[in-house]
Amino acid sequence: MVARRPPLSFIPPFLPDQTLYSWVTMFHELSGNASEKETLIQLFGSDKAGHQFHIPSHLDAFCAATQGCLGGAEQIIDKATILPAYLRFRFSAITADVVQRVRGNQTAGVAQTLRIAQSRIYGIAPRRACHLCVAEDLYCYGFAYWHRSHQLPGSLVCIHHGTVLHATPVDSHDKRRVGFLTPAQDLRSAGIVFSLSECSEDVLGLLKRLAVLAMQMVTQPLPGIFSRAVMRQTCISALQARNLFRENATDCILHSNRDYTDHFKMVATIPEVACALSQRSLSPLWSLLSNTRQPDHPLEYLLLINWLFGSWDAFVLQYAMHCPG
Repeated sequence: MVARRPPLSFIPPFLPDQTLYSWVTMFHELSGNASEKETLIQLFGSDKAGHQFHIPSHLDAFCAATQGCLGGAEQIIDKATILPAYLRFRFSAITADVVQRVRGNQTAGVAQTLRIAQSRIYGIAPRRACHLCVAEDLYCYGFAYWHRSHQLPGSLVCIHHGTVLHATPVDSHDKRRVGFLTPAQDLRSAGIVFSLSECSEDVLGLLKRLAVLAMQMVTQPLPGIFSRAVMRQTCISALQARNLFRENATDCILHSNRDYTDHFKMVATIPEVACALSQRSLSPLWSLLSNTRQPDHPLEYLLLINWLFGSWDAFVLQYAMHCPG
């Protein structure tokens, strides 16, 4: 039996940098619906959708319910989920497969398709919130909401305030949660994974640059479609400019590793960064240089780009120079 979907009497716009999960939470609060189930059926046609904090589902149904006022499925993915971070350095066929799954009602296997589960950096980033953003949002909108920029891999500080983000792991218990969750509730529960409050200004400065780079990585596209061959040559050119390149991939990694680890030594003890600076810290680069495929994670690419190019704009400029045509 297909659940009845009451028509929407209003469709609020996305707030700046708001995630889809947070929009659904906001809609539920504003709608006055008696139950969460009613809201989910109204928006997604199923009470099995809408709970996922990071990876959505039923997006085609959602776009039909919202009459396209918030954009199409791919637009929502691009502006209100973290999926672009995991799809930026993937082949177009993988992107198409993931998009097809989240548009439908079956997202099982998405983490495996993106090779997140096989990565040394296991799983997706925890929920993160900035206490100053929460206060400002409550003042400006009367609603504290989850910011997409805070949820990206490598985002440990707020790009607007430079403040440390409070983090709470997303685990199996979240799948059985009753009721939507706001960042204000997370802050009240004080679920902090790691505190950077006593870090130096230099450390916080580097972390903010990484957070800005993470946001640029999902909002500013590469020229054309992603090409491993172009990425490989772009990295080789940067290594040559530093006199770090060696023809043998293993020799090149060994020769470059000290420079890489020195670059990030200020943040090497921060757990989320440390797990990407472990024994195979340059795994994506080795994979590119040796023309092999290894499980990887967007945080590893983030660190690689910060080390070799300093900024997303500098990286894109070099990448464009090696694109064919």
